[in-house]
Amino acid sequence: EPLPCPAGSFSDATTLGAASECTECTIGSSCGTASTAATQCSPGTYTDAPGQSACMSCEPGTHQPSSGAVGCWECVTGSFCSTGAAEPTECSPGTVQPMVEQGTCAKCEAGKYQHGAGETSCFECVAGSYCEEGASAPLPCAAGSFSSLEGLGSSAQCSECPAGSACSTGSLNHTPCSPGTAQPEAGQGTCESCDAGEQQPLPGQLNCSRCGLGVFCPAKSSGALLCPSGRFGNESGWGAEEDCHPCPAGSFCSAGAKGPKKCLSGT
Repeated sequence: EPLPCPAGSFSDATTLGAASECTECTIGSSCGTASTAATQCSPGTYTDAPGQSACMSCEPGTHQPSSGAVGCWECVTGSFCSTGAAEPTECSPGTVQPMVEQGTCAKCEAGKYQHGAGETSCFECVAGSYCEEGASAPLPCAAGSFSSLEGLGSSAQCSECPAGSACSTGSLNHTPCSPGTAQPEAGQGTCESCDAGEQQPLPGQLNCSRCGLGVFCPAKSSGALLCPSGRFGNESGWGAEEDCHPCPAGSFCSAGAKGPKKCLSGT
């Protein structure tokens, strides 16, 4: 009964009389038991000696794109090569690899980011934002918070917007509320307009004040407006000129009058 050529050798002849007559498998190929021909190692594998029954996988950090290889090449920077890699794999955004012959890429540390693929280093997170571990782009500090510092690693490191100011998304600093607005609470993204009947002449304030006598204050007033001549205001908190009362017959009201004054006899 015929016996097969042992692993690591091959033959397509039918007249062999001994195993020693089988041909040794060539370097860069493998031969299983009873092989009739050597099989080239596929990409990502190799043999570095003749007479091999199986090809070996390229080790992590190396690769081999060709068939019939006798060794593997080192993985380049900005990429990684897993076991049996035929080609290097670029580091994905948020990861980098500054060294050659590596089996994995490293995540950008908290406070840094990398938007590109195949890179070797990460960028410092910009002011007004934060970058968690493995970030591919900075994330803005949320509305109601701010930061003028670079390299923040979490949203918790953004500073809370103080009362009397507002911080829109991605703010580098807090913005004092403008006259005619106020903000009594910390951590807010916008200031609140003064209601009709209220005013606030100063920036950065927590509250609006009630409009006084002889004047009126439309919504978002930074200052009170005088009731016009011929009208008076004997109550506080008015929001429109129409709220000022008409001066009654037999009296006069100058601008900003808090009440009518009787006309003198003969006038």
